[in-house]
Amino acid sequence: MNIELKKLVNALLIDDDPDVRRLAAEDLSGYDTLTVIAALAIGLQDEKKGVRDAAFRSLCTIGGEKVARAVVEYIGDENITTRNLVAELLMNIGDDAVSALLPFSQDISPDVRKFAIDILGEIGSTYAVESLTHLLRDSDMNVRLSVIEALGNIGDPYPLKELISIYEHDELVRPAVTEAIGKIGDCSAARFCLGQLKKQLSRPPGDSILEYTIIEALGKIGNKSALNYLYKLLPDSSGHVQQVILHAIIQISGRLQYDLQFTNKDVATLLPILEGASGEMLHSAIKALSGLTGDDITKALIKKLGSSDKVNDHLYQVIMDRQQAFLLSIELLEDDHVENSAAILLLKKLAQRDLKRIYSGDTIDIDPNLINRAFTIVAGCWETADETTRAAIVDALFTLDGDRAVLFLDKIVEDQDPWLRMHVIELLTAIEDRRTPEFISRFLSDDDEMVREVAAAALRSKGMTVDESMAEGN
Repeated sequence: MNIELKKLVNALLIDDDPDVRRLAAEDLSGYDTLTVIAALAIGLQDEKKGVRDAAFRSLCTIGGEKVARAVVEYIGDENITTRNLVAELLMNIGDDAVSALLPFSQDISPDVRKFAIDILGEIGSTYAVESLTHLLRDSDMNVRLSVIEALGNIGDPYPLKELISIYEHDELVRPAVTEAIGKIGDCSAARFCLGQLKKQLSRPPGDSILEYTIIEALGKIGNKSALNYLYKLLPDSSGHVQQVILHAIIQISGRLQYDLQFTNKDVATLLPILEGASGEMLHSAIKALSGLTGDDITKALIKKLGSSDKVNDHLYQVIMDRQQAFLLSIELLEDDHVENSAAILLLKKLAQRDLKRIYSGDTIDIDPNLINRAFTIVAGCWETADETTRAAIVDALFTLDGDRAVLFLDKIVEDQDPWLRMHVIELLTAIEDRRTPEFISRFLSDDDEMVREVAAAALRSKGMTVDESMAEGN
């Protein structure tokens, strides 16, 4: 070991100044000797977080099996900070850490066994599957559950036969086993899961969690028989289990590339699911209803706007093709039955769609009274709107009726607050409309210097100079 390296190792291990120790840990990242790795492993236990983090980063940089073997013993450390830091490091090392972890998965301490197994599951290497499968009958319940979860995370079909055997002989682990089978995703287990669901439903009401997990697993691995059974099950179910069934139907249909078999007779079943669903279940309910007709469905879909950006994007795609969507959106906004910002953006998108159709030569009827209603309700949202909604309002108004939008904003900018005038300029900057540069140019002679500067900057962002804008205005 050269003198410089000795100094760095000594600084990390014995210097009183934590900044010196931290810098030493950082500089040691360029070496991969066993001595350096051992010193950095000790650094993971330093009392100062900065030093620990530096040692962690350097060990991550070095990586490999040597680092894994040097730190793995710390997964049994009494200090939870050290344990968690080492676990993160081993997961970062990945496959190269598996051989170092496997002996600890059979440690005398069930806590150490469980922690090692959890880390192996997060790494997700198939190298660990066979060894973990042998631990499915561990004497400790928590260890068995960790093994089941780890095998599910890894996703290799090798342990399926043993998992099914465990399911049949140990009621306590059945939900965990079913979830793991679903994660593994091998369709060979579909028949088993369908049989277990039928068996579970034939008994008196009991373990609803097990029902959920079996249905969820079928969503990932189910076949045509499972799909047909779930269709029959859907109308007679209720609550969350009904949402799970519908989600499974959508998943299986998508995976098998089958058309959905819902008709308008199913609306009474599907609408309550839409109203109560969230997350993935909501997306499935939207898909189920998207192919069905009727104003009641369109209204229900519009009311779900605002649930999340992802849901909004999904709904915009569906609603844009539905009849009466423009009128129904206006009515729901007028009755305050929908989230304003998302609904206003929908109106803008619908108006843009119709304008594009007109420009392309399509013959369509646009009711001016309907446009007027839309403009009025959108403009009426201004006073109580937040910044995001105001941006949507300005954008929608220029799409609905640009000339009237200019008059509307003229009234707004009469406000004495210069910050409001600047805010309107910023909103207009993001809008692609031929009238906005002319409107922005009005602020070039504003009494407030900051407003004038913001207006000039806005025009430059649209590729116009102040002189050009003034000339157009004249």
